[in-house]
Amino acid sequence: MATCSTDVSLSLKCSVCLELYTDPRVLPCLHTFCLHCLEPLVKNNRLTCPQCRGEHSVPKDGVSMYPVDLSLLPELGEAKEEKKICGEAKEEKKICGSCTSGDVAVGYCTDCGEFLCEWCRDASHKRNKVFLSHTLVSLEDAPGFPSSTRDQHSYCDKHTDHKLEVFCRPCSAVVCSMCMLESTHKQHKYDLIKNVSEELMAKIKRSTKSLETKKEELKRNLIFVETLERTVDSRHSQLESEINKSYDHCISILEKKKNQLLSEIDATFTQGNKKIWSTKNDIETLLLQLESCRSFSLRYQKQGHLLSLTNQLLKNLDKTEATKINFSCLEDLASVQKVFNKSTEFNELSLGKLSSVQKISIKVN
Repeated sequence: MATCSTDVSLSLKCSVCLELYTDPRVLPCLHTFCLHCLEPLVKNNRLTCPQCRGEHSVPKDGVSMYPVDLSLLPELGEAKEEKKICGEAKEEKKICGSCTSGDVAVGYCTDCGEFLCEWCRDASHKRNKVFLSHTLVSLEDAPGFPSSTRDQHSYCDKHTDHKLEVFCRPCSAVVCSMCMLESTHKQHKYDLIKNVSEELMAKIKRSTKSLETKKEELKRNLIFVETLERTVDSRHSQLESEINKSYDHCISILEKKKNQLLSEIDATFTQGNKKIWSTKNDIETLLLQLESCRSFSLRYQKQGHLLSLTNQLLKNLDKTEATKINFSCLEDLASVQKVFNKSTEFNELSLGKLSSVQKISIKVN
C-alpha cells in the first residue's frame, strides 16, 4: 500500500502549470510540458520553449504530434495513485485525443491508447471497420494518464493502422512498413526495431557517457568564466577608485591654489585700498577745512568790523589754498596692475590617462 508523501519530485511537475504532468510531451529541445500547456504557446505554426527559449516548428497536425515522454509515465502513475490515496488528487477532465474538437472524453480505446469523445467513440470506433476489433472501456477503467499514454506512438502517424516496427538507418527514424515502401525511406537501409534496439540503447549510453565528460568540461569552463568575471569587476572597481582618488587629489590641489591666489589678491588689494582710503581722507579733511575758511570768510566780509581776525583769516585762506594732495602713492598701485592668466593646461590637469598593459592570459582547460 502506498504511503502519503507531501513532496513530489520536481521532475514530475510541469514548469508551466507547476502541477503533475498531464499528457507530457517532449519538444525537439528535449524539454517536457503538458500538452494543454503547449497549445496556447503556438503562434504562426511556431512554438518557443518556455524553458530554453528555443524556437520549434509545430507539426502539421498540431502539438499533439509531439511525442509523449514515456520515461515519465511509470513515476507519474505512482505519484497520481499516491495523491488519490492521500485524497489530494484533483478531478481531471479527460479530453478526446482522437480528434481536434477539444470535447470531454467519455471512453477509452485500449488499442489506440486514446481517450475518446462521444462522437469518436460511437461514430468512429463502433462503426468504422478499422476499429471494430479495438477494445473500448469506460473512463473508470482507463489507465491513470489522460489522453494517449498507452503505446500511443507504437502506430504510424501517417498509416494509423500500421505499427512502428522499422528503423531507417540513414534517417535515424522509426517508421512503419508502409513508409518504407511508399516514401523516401524506400531506398534506405533499414532494420527491424527489435533487432537494433540493443545497438541503439548502447549508442545512447555511449553518447550519454560522453555528455558526462562534456558536463565536467563545461563546469570547469564556467568556473573559469566566473573567475574572469570577478577579475574584470574587481579591475573595474579598482580603476574607478584610482580615477576618483586622482580627481579628489587634483581638486584638493586646485582648492589650495585657489585659496592661495585669493589670499594674494586680498593682501595686494587691501594694501592698495589703504593708500586710497588715506588719500580719500586727506581730500575730505581738506574739503572740510576749505569749507570752514570759506564760510568764515563770507561771514567776515559781511561783518567788516571784525578787523582783529583779518590777519588770522588771511593766513588760513592762504594755508588752505596752498595745501596740496599727494597722489604719488596712488600712481603705482599694485592691485590695479594685477591680471589673472588662466592656465592653458587646464584640460588635462595631470589627472591621468588610461592605457593598456599586458593582456590577461586566457586558458581554458
